[in-house]
Amino acid sequence: EPDSEAASAESGRHATIHALMPKKEVIESVWSTFLRPLHTNSLFASALIERDGKNAFPLSSVQQVVWLDQILHPQAPIYNIGLAWKISGPLDRSLLQRAINSVANRHESFRMLLSAHDELARQSYLKHINLALPVHDFSGQPDADQAARHHMHQAFSQPFDLKDGLLWESQLVISSPDCHYWLLRHHHLMTDGFGLALIVHAVADAYNALASENEALADGASYIDFIA
Repeated sequence: EPDSEAASAESGRHATIHALMPKKEVIESVWSTFLRPLHTNSLFASALIERDGKNAFPLSSVQQVVWLDQILHPQAPIYNIGLAWKISGPLDRSLLQRAINSVANRHESFRMLLSAHDELARQSYLKHINLALPVHDFSGQPDADQAARHHMHQAFSQPFDLKDGLLWESQLVISSPDCHYWLLRHHHLMTDGFGLALIVHAVADAYNALASENEALADGASYIDFIA
Protein backbone atom coordinates (compact mmCIF):
# COMPACT_ATOMS: atom_id res chain seq x y z
CA GLU A 1 0.00 0.00 0.00
CA PRO A 2 1.49 3.38 -0.94
CA ASP A 3 2.42 5.83 1.77
CA SER A 4 -0.57 8.17 2.19
CA GLU A 5 1.53 11.29 2.80
CA ALA A 6 3.68 10.60 -0.25
CA ALA A 7 0.58 9.94 -2.34
CA SER A 8 -0.97 13.17 -1.09
CA ALA A 9 2.18 15.12 -1.89
CA GLU A 10 2.33 13.59 -5.35
CA SER A 11 -1.31 14.44 -5.90
CA GLY A 12 -0.63 18.00 -4.81
CA ARG A 13 2.22 18.34 -7.26
CA HIS A 14 0.04 17.16 -10.10
CA ALA A 15 -2.71 19.55 -9.02
CA THR A 16 -0.26 22.43 -9.01
CA ILE A 17 1.10 21.54 -12.42
CA HIS A 18 -2.42 21.21 -13.78
CA ALA A 19 -3.37 24.61 -12.36
CA LEU A 20 -0.40 26.23 -14.07
CA MET A 21 -1.30 24.87 -17.49
CA PRO A 22 -3.16 27.33 -19.77
CA LYS A 23 -6.82 26.59 -20.31
CA LYS A 24 -7.72 24.90 -23.57
CA GLU A 25 -9.67 27.91 -24.84
CA VAL A 26 -6.66 30.17 -24.20
CA ILE A 27 -4.40 27.92 -26.26
CA GLU A 28 -6.97 27.71 -29.06
CA SER A 29 -7.35 31.51 -29.10
CA VAL A 30 -3.61 32.11 -29.33
CA TRP A 31 -3.26 29.33 -31.89
CA SER A 32 -5.95 30.77 -34.15
CA THR A 33 -4.38 34.23 -33.92
CA PHE A 34 -1.04 32.90 -35.10
CA LEU A 35 -2.23 30.35 -37.62
CA ARG A 36 -3.48 32.65 -40.31
CA PRO A 37 -2.06 32.96 -43.84
CA LEU A 38 1.07 35.05 -43.36
CA HIS A 39 3.00 34.75 -46.59
CA THR A 40 0.56 34.70 -49.49
CA ASN A 41 2.47 37.06 -51.79
CA SER A 42 3.72 35.09 -54.80
CA LEU A 43 6.84 37.25 -55.07
CA PHE A 44 7.66 36.45 -51.46
CA ALA A 45 7.14 32.73 -52.05
CA SER A 46 9.54 32.82 -55.00
CA ALA A 47 12.25 34.15 -52.68
CA LEU A 48 12.12 31.05 -50.46
CA ILE A 49 14.47 28.07 -50.58
CA GLU A 50 12.83 24.87 -51.84
CA ARG A 51 13.59 21.21 -51.19
CA ASP A 52 11.68 18.50 -53.04
CA GLY A 53 9.08 21.04 -54.17
CA LYS A 54 8.46 22.38 -50.64
CA ASN A 55 9.35 25.78 -49.20
CA ALA A 56 7.92 25.30 -45.69
CA PHE A 57 9.19 22.74 -43.21
CA PRO A 58 7.98 21.45 -39.82
CA LEU A 59 9.47 22.72 -36.59
CA SER A 60 11.69 20.32 -34.70
CA SER A 61 10.30 18.94 -31.42
CA VAL A 62 12.45 21.38 -29.42
CA GLN A 63 11.35 24.31 -31.58
CA GLN A 64 7.70 23.36 -31.10
CA VAL A 65 8.06 23.62 -27.30
CA VAL A 66 9.78 27.01 -27.50
CA TRP A 67 7.32 28.31 -30.10
CA LEU A 68 4.21 27.30 -28.15
CA ASP A 69 5.52 28.76 -24.90
CA GLN A 70 6.44 32.02 -26.65
CA ILE A 71 3.07 32.52 -28.37
CA LEU A 72 1.38 31.94 -25.01
CA HIS A 73 3.53 34.78 -23.61
CA PRO A 74 3.96 37.07 -26.65
CA GLN A 75 5.10 40.14 -24.70
CA ALA A 76 7.71 38.33 -22.62
CA PRO A 77 11.30 38.28 -23.98
CA ILE A 78 11.90 34.94 -22.26
CA TYR A 79 13.63 33.38 -25.27
CA ASN A 80 15.83 36.32 -26.24
CA ILE A 81 19.49 35.46 -26.25
CA GLY A 82 22.42 37.60 -27.30
CA LEU A 83 25.29 39.76 -26.22
CA ALA A 84 26.95 43.14 -26.55
CA TRP A 85 30.46 42.75 -27.96
CA LYS A 86 32.72 45.66 -27.03
CA ILE A 87 35.01 46.79 -29.85
CA SER A 88 37.84 49.13 -28.89
CA GLY A 89 39.67 51.12 -31.54
CA PRO A 90 38.77 52.14 -35.10
CA LEU A 91 35.97 50.25 -36.81
CA ASP A 92 34.83 50.15 -40.44
CA ARG A 93 31.05 50.18 -40.05
CA SER A 94 30.28 49.32 -43.66
CA LEU A 95 32.68 46.39 -43.49
CA LEU A 96 30.97 45.09 -40.34
CA GLN A 97 27.60 45.32 -42.09
CA ARG A 98 28.96 43.36 -45.06
CA ALA A 99 30.46 40.75 -42.70
CA ILE A 100 27.14 40.26 -40.90
CA ASN A 101 25.27 39.84 -44.18
CA SER A 102 27.95 37.48 -45.44
CA VAL A 103 27.48 35.20 -42.44
CA ALA A 104 23.69 35.49 -42.66
CA ASN A 105 23.77 34.36 -46.27
CA ARG A 106 26.03 31.40 -45.50
CA HIS A 107 23.87 30.10 -42.63
CA GLU A 108 20.18 29.44 -43.22
CA SER A 109 18.94 30.02 -39.67
CA PHE A 110 19.54 33.77 -40.13
CA ARG A 111 16.98 33.73 -42.93
CA MET A 112 14.26 31.77 -41.12
CA LEU A 113 10.64 32.94 -41.16
CA LEU A 114 7.65 31.39 -39.44
CA SER A 115 4.32 30.87 -41.14
CA ALA A 116 1.18 28.77 -40.98
CA HIS A 117 0.41 25.83 -43.25
CA ASP A 118 -2.41 23.31 -42.77
CA GLU A 119 -3.03 24.63 -39.23
CA LEU A 120 0.55 23.97 -38.18
CA ALA A 121 3.50 26.28 -37.68
CA ARG A 122 6.18 25.94 -40.35
CA GLN A 123 9.61 27.43 -40.95
CA SER A 124 10.72 28.83 -44.29
CA TYR A 125 14.03 30.27 -45.40
CA LEU A 126 14.79 33.23 -47.62
CA LYS A 127 17.33 32.63 -50.35
CA HIS A 128 19.18 35.86 -49.64
CA ILE A 129 19.06 38.90 -47.35
CA ASN A 130 20.88 42.22 -47.34
CA LEU A 131 20.22 44.07 -44.09
CA ALA A 132 21.32 47.52 -42.97
CA LEU A 133 23.19 47.80 -39.68
CA PRO A 134 21.38 50.35 -37.49
CA VAL A 135 23.77 52.74 -35.74
CA HIS A 136 22.99 54.49 -32.43
CA ASP A 137 25.56 57.13 -31.51
CA PHE A 138 25.64 58.35 -27.91
CA SER A 139 29.14 59.81 -28.06
CA GLY A 140 27.90 63.38 -27.73
CA GLN A 141 26.05 62.79 -24.46
CA PRO A 142 27.55 63.68 -21.04
CA ASP A 143 27.55 60.08 -19.80
CA ALA A 144 27.80 58.38 -23.16
CA ASP A 145 28.71 54.90 -21.98
CA GLN A 146 25.86 54.77 -19.48
CA ALA A 147 23.43 56.00 -22.14
CA ALA A 148 24.70 53.36 -24.55
CA ARG A 149 24.29 50.60 -21.99
CA HIS A 150 20.78 51.77 -21.11
CA HIS A 151 19.81 51.72 -24.78
CA MET A 152 21.18 48.20 -25.22
CA HIS A 153 19.28 46.97 -22.16
CA GLN A 154 16.04 48.41 -23.50
CA ALA A 155 16.64 47.06 -27.01
CA PHE A 156 17.49 43.58 -25.79
CA SER A 157 14.33 43.45 -23.67
CA GLN A 158 12.02 43.85 -26.68
CA PRO A 159 10.08 40.67 -27.55
CA PHE A 160 10.13 39.25 -31.06
CA ASP A 161 6.96 39.11 -33.11
CA LEU A 162 7.01 35.53 -34.37
CA LYS A 163 4.46 36.38 -37.06
CA ASP A 164 6.49 39.11 -38.70
CA GLY A 165 10.03 39.02 -39.95
CA LEU A 166 13.39 37.56 -39.05
CA LEU A 167 14.14 36.20 -35.60
CA TRP A 168 17.27 38.23 -34.92
CA GLU A 169 18.62 41.74 -35.09
CA SER A 170 21.98 43.46 -34.88
CA GLN A 171 22.88 47.04 -33.90
CA LEU A 172 26.01 49.10 -33.59
CA VAL A 173 26.00 51.29 -30.48
CA ILE A 174 28.66 54.00 -30.12
CA SER A 175 29.79 55.55 -26.86
CA SER A 176 32.97 57.20 -28.22
CA PRO A 177 34.93 57.28 -31.49
CA ASP A 178 37.06 54.40 -30.19
CA CYS A 179 34.41 52.47 -28.27
CA HIS A 180 31.67 50.56 -30.08
CA TYR A 181 29.25 47.90 -28.91
CA TRP A 182 27.97 45.36 -31.38
CA LEU A 183 24.59 44.30 -30.00
CA LEU A 184 23.16 40.92 -31.04
CA ARG A 185 19.62 39.87 -30.19
CA HIS A 186 18.38 36.47 -31.35
CA HIS A 187 15.37 34.34 -30.60
CA HIS A 188 16.06 30.89 -29.21
CA LEU A 189 14.08 29.39 -32.10
CA MET A 190 17.00 30.13 -34.41
CA THR A 191 20.04 29.52 -32.22
CA ASP A 192 21.32 28.78 -28.72
CA GLY A 193 24.17 29.97 -26.52
CA PHE A 194 26.76 27.79 -28.24
CA GLY A 195 25.54 28.90 -31.64
CA LEU A 196 25.79 32.53 -30.55
CA ALA A 197 29.50 32.09 -29.80
CA LEU A 198 29.98 30.58 -33.26
CA ILE A 199 28.13 33.52 -34.83
CA VAL A 200 30.44 36.06 -33.18
CA HIS A 201 33.56 34.24 -34.38
CA ALA A 202 32.10 33.78 -37.87
CA VAL A 203 31.40 37.51 -38.21
CA ALA A 204 34.87 38.37 -36.88
CA ASP A 205 36.41 36.00 -39.43
CA ALA A 206 34.28 37.49 -42.22
CA TYR A 207 35.23 41.04 -41.19
CA ASN A 208 38.94 40.21 -41.22
CA ALA A 209 38.59 38.39 -44.54
CA LEU A 210 36.83 41.35 -46.14
CA ALA A 211 39.42 43.73 -44.71
CA SER A 212 42.13 41.67 -46.42
CA GLU A 213 40.02 41.50 -49.61
CA ASN A 214 39.51 37.77 -49.25
CA GLU A 215 35.86 36.75 -49.40
CA ALA A 216 36.40 33.03 -49.99
CA LEU A 217 34.64 31.70 -46.88
CA ALA A 218 32.95 28.30 -46.74
CA ASP A 219 29.18 27.94 -46.48
CA GLY A 220 27.76 26.54 -43.28
CA ALA A 221 26.06 23.15 -43.01
CA SER A 222 22.49 23.13 -44.33
CA TYR A 223 19.85 23.06 -41.61
CA ILE A 224 17.17 22.51 -44.24
CA ASP A 225 18.87 19.27 -45.28
CA PHE A 226 18.62 18.21 -41.64
CA ILE A 227 14.90 18.96 -41.19
CA ALA A 228 13.56 18.32 -44.68
